[in-house]
Parts: sequence; C-alpha cells; structure tokens
Amino acid sequence: MRQSVVQMLNYVNKHPGLALNVALVELQGYWIEKKRSWPLLIVPRVYARTEIVERSAVQVTVIEGKTPKVDVWQEKVKPEDTERKILTEEAFWELLMQRARSQYNVVRNLIDEFGEKDGIELIPRENSIVIALRLPGTDRLASLFFVSTNAYLHVWPKPLANQLSAAGYDPTLVEAYDHQIRDILKMPEHRIELARPIATVDVGKFKSSVDELIRRIRLHESKQ
Repeated sequence: MRQSVVQMLNYVNKHPGLALNVALVELQGYWIEKKRSWPLLIVPRVYARTEIVERSAVQVTVIEGKTPKVDVWQEKVKPEDTERKILTEEAFWELLMQRARSQYNVVRNLIDEFGEKDGIELIPRENSIVIALRLPGTDRLASLFFVSTNAYLHVWPKPLANQLSAAGYDPTLVEAYDHQIRDILKMPEHRIELARPIATVDVGKFKSSVDELIRRIRLHESKQ
C-alpha cells in the first residue's frame, strides 16, 4: 500500500461526519501450476480500515467573557466486534479448549513437538497457528501446515511449493509430501487446500511425513 493512501485513510478517520466506511485490501497472488500464470490463488488481507464509530458527541461550553470551548469525543464499538485480530499463542489454546476440548491434548502435543525442533517457528494467525520452517540460508519461511482453533489440520501444498521456489529451492521437493498428505487426509487430487479434523487423522503418519519433508529441504540446502 502506498503511504499516501494510508495517510488518506487516517484523514478520513479524523472526520467521522463524512460517514465513509473504507477498507484497504491487499491481494497476495500465488501460482497454482508451475510455469503457468493462470490460474492464480488469491489471498486477500485487510491492510487497514476506517474506524467504526457508534456516536460522536459535541459539547460547547460558553463562559461570559471567554472564548467558547468546544469538546468532541467518540464512542466506538468494541474492536473485537469490528476487526479481524491476530491471535496470541495463549488465546489460541484458550479457543481450542472451548471449541474442541476432546482434541486439546492431541493438538498440544503435535504443536509442542514441532515447536521444539530447530528452525521451526510457531506463527499465530486469526484462527490458527502456523507451523513454519525457516529455510536454511535464507530469511524466508515455508508454511508446513497449520492447525485451526476447531482442531482441523490444514496443508496447502501449492503455496508451499511457491514459497520454496521464491527462496531458490526446488519446488518439486513438495511433490512427495503432497501425495503423502493427500493419502493421510484422504483428499482428492483436485483439492488445493487439504483439511481434515485431527480426530480422524493418523497423527503419527502425519508427523513422519512432515519430518521427511524437512529432511529433504535441509538436504537440498546442503547441496547448494
């Protein structure tokens, strides 16, 4: 987003009487098929938006012999009602306990196990935690999988291959992982996002598949 556009949004926020509701949306594009510019997977993200105000109040105080004093204040709706917020790790576990109590320990053990591995980062998102690998020799991350607050496992093989390619790695490293995960999650070939309740997944096989992908990526880096 150009800084001038963001400044315009800040200006609008200072004048609620304009009654404008504006959002800036950033679109991230990912190639789905190698060496083809179409089709694209488009991932939208709300970069910024105008603040929603329930009421503006104006108070004018008049005192004889003095300049009238004007005060303006605004009553806003609660941020959690109007904004999509990034979770903290603590908030993720709280929501998981509320929404999928029976699978809490399974998810906890899975994420804690990967979180202790070298080069793995846990990234809280809006309703999930992403398990990402810092690609050796680069400043980039590759999203291996993520777990949502309703205890679903998610894998995006195509965007993962694109992340590897952008970092100078061979994107075909993901092919075996793609086939293995589709088999484990029982997903058809045409599906882009692979997702399944963790209660229905062989977690041992899933972990082995992820570990094998990490091993192949690090072996590739050592040959460069």
